[in-house]
Amino acid sequence: MDKATTKEVLEFILESLRLIQRRFKDIKNSDDFLEDDNGLDKLDSISMRLQSIGEALKNIDKREKELLLKVADKVYWSNIIKTREILTHH
Repeated sequence: MDKATTKEVLEFILESLRLIQRRFKDIKNSDDFLEDDNGLDKLDSISMRLQSIGEALKNIDKREKELLLKVADKVYWSNIIKTREILTHH
């Protein structure tokens, strides 16, 4: 994703958010993820998308420091990126 334009990265993030919303549609509580393989597949898929979003935002932040700050403060973006770190490494 390093070679993608900022616009392409933002489009990827939007598509990932749409997919996450669609996959959460039938989930009513956390136990729904554990009921069967379909639930576990959704959990895995959502987790991977969240990691990808965090990585994409991290790359945007490195490339264009001020772009994200036009939308929200540094603490907001830092929390999202930290969530990616938690999902990936813990």
